[in-house]
Amino acid sequence: MNIAKTFNRFLTVLLIALAISYLLFRYFSALPLITVMSTMVVVGMLAGGMLFGIVGLFRSEDQNRNLLLVLCACIFAVGMVEVLAQLRQAWAVPKTAARLPSESFDMRSLAEVIRDKRKAGELVYGYVNPVGFGIEGLTPISDARSFWCNESGAYDGFRTDTFGFRNPPGLLNDPEFRPRLVALGDSITAGCGVKDGELMVDLLRAEFEPATINAAVGGSGPLQQYAIFKEYMAVFKPKLVLWFYFEGNDLGNLENELNESYLKFYLERDETRQLSQQQQRLREELVRWHEKSLAETELPLRVGLQKPVSSILPWENITAFLMRSIILNRAHYLAKQGTRPRAKLISVYSELLSQARDTVANWGGQIIVVYVPEQARYSEWISLQPLSHRDAKQELLEMFQRMNFQVIDLEREFQKQVEDPKTLYPTGIGTDVHLNAGGNRLAASIIIKDLRERTLWK
Repeated sequence: MNIAKTFNRFLTVLLIALAISYLLFRYFSALPLITVMSTMVVVGMLAGGMLFGIVGLFRSEDQNRNLLLVLCACIFAVGMVEVLAQLRQAWAVPKTAARLPSESFDMRSLAEVIRDKRKAGELVYGYVNPVGFGIEGLTPISDARSFWCNESGAYDGFRTDTFGFRNPPGLLNDPEFRPRLVALGDSITAGCGVKDGELMVDLLRAEFEPATINAAVGGSGPLQQYAIFKEYMAVFKPKLVLWFYFEGNDLGNLENELNESYLKFYLERDETRQLSQQQQRLREELVRWHEKSLAETELPLRVGLQKPVSSILPWENITAFLMRSIILNRAHYLAKQGTRPRAKLISVYSELLSQARDTVANWGGQIIVVYVPEQARYSEWISLQPLSHRDAKQELLEMFQRMNFQVIDLEREFQKQVEDPKTLYPTGIGTDVHLNAGGNRLAASIIIKDLRERTLWK
């Protein structure tokens, strides 16, 4: 009997059967649907199984045996890398738990938190960035009690303002209010994982300039932030814009954003959609989408601690593994990356900043860039951010210098002022993305000191 050919056929049938069974299970299961990454695996299993079976029929027994050995070796090698990466992430959970009060270590999903809060009679929503889901708008649900991130162990709710930003209630309701300082950025600037009053923009407002607005949106990249700038800065016209650049994913997010026609509108056309005058309609559309997503699946955005794989049901185990796969995340990013080199991304980023600088100058304002480091820079582990471009720092600093932008370098200051910068993040293990309360306080103090030394604020 030709053992190699028999095994080859068996493996082919098994792969196809597993893929079909998995698709049927996901279709009829009440568990959350899987993302593009898992779909890539299923399609890969189908295509690989059929290709492997067809090619094997035309090869000799020795060739089939060698092919099987190579295939098994590759699967084993990739599997070991992935298992080690998964174990590394799982290690962060007990480490975090040990540093937090047990009652505040919340392992629920975002959807579970929303459902539990609503059962208790509180109308709450998930903090969801609408970009990428085919929904009009640039900001999360406005005027809503929102929950988002548990990277520090607990879900802390906050209320969004009339535009969907994270600011104190009523701050923007006064028609006479004119902000002097506005912060643009992503989830770090928006305060993921910290309570109201602890995020750096709140500290800037409390200790430096009361007329400060946080216009950051979690999950945004430079192009979405530029779109927010065009839509809302004309309303605010601040004296100073602090534009936060996060080395962990901003260039990678820009790569993805250039594939979004809704965002490219702001790059290609010198006009806006007047979103600031349509907040009620935008809110209603996003709420409808939110409720549909909450009823049918899980909410698509969750940042923070993950349940250990061993605590999940068998089929959900596969889901969790695929959803958190380091290799699949990086492969997914590379597949979407296309052919744009880093120099092209930096060029586009430069164009965005140049246009924004000229706009601000027209009303007598100024932009300062704040460079934010990722935690992996201080860790012995590789970055878990598949979009990371931290090795591009020198290129970016040179670009800022050529454009005459002043830069507040938090990465340099963290190194100078803290013996172990990992303590500025929730666990300090390498899985963290966002600053903890102490990290936010240090960042705010660095920014305040820098602005005062530049005599920008009188």
